[in-house]
Amino acid sequence: MLLRSARSADPPLPTEFIAGLQRLDRATRRFLNRATVLLDVSRLVAGHPFRPDVSRFNLSELVLELVADQLPVAERLHVKLDTLAIKPDIVGYWDRVGVGLILDNLISNAMKYGAGALVEIGAESLGETPVTDGQLRLWVRDKGPGIAAEDQERIFARFQQAGTNKVAAGGFGVGLWVAREVARGMGGDIRVESQPGDGATFIVVLPRDVAAHLSDLKTGTA
Repeated sequence: MLLRSARSADPPLPTEFIAGLQRLDRATRRFLNRATVLLDVSRLVAGHPFRPDVSRFNLSELVLELVADQLPVAERLHVKLDTLAIKPDIVGYWDRVGVGLILDNLISNAMKYGAGALVEIGAESLGETPVTDGQLRLWVRDKGPGIAAEDQERIFARFQQAGTNKVAAGGFGVGLWVAREVARGMGGDIRVESQPGDGATFIVVLPRDVAAHLSDLKTGTA
């Protein structure tokens, strides 16, 4: 409400004032998203599978919004977020909060483990197929220390973290586990490609129409 009033004020308010309200608005939305994530985590820990709330939206726009929300943290860590690999106007049917949870976790991890370097975020459609039959691929690539082959599956388990300096990294080691559970709840999955010393690329593959895909699985036609 404050932001809407400030934008329509006559005479116009200082741009610095409006910019501050915009930062507050983004922080508030992130706080609400975090609260939703905590509820999802508690349900998953209790053994309840993630049940997607599917809606149609432009995923390209969502990814760019999430990246914009991460910019203050990126600036503090001296990380450049590269979004050139995000294809425009990728529209489909997913759980909006679920996709946001996955990407928020992957981008945060990439900035944390690859601080001071470039982080690439990409999104593309796979194949020239109709929306109901196609797939979506998202990826986040960092230039951090990389992940040894023997650890690449372990890091998706609960209470596990990549690397050896866990205290410096912070967190509880549930982010990747939650992200994978959410991706699988939407009929997709997450994997990592990495070599020690050469960064890591986390790749998410999801159906373009989650509701249709899950319905086909139930009827045995997928």
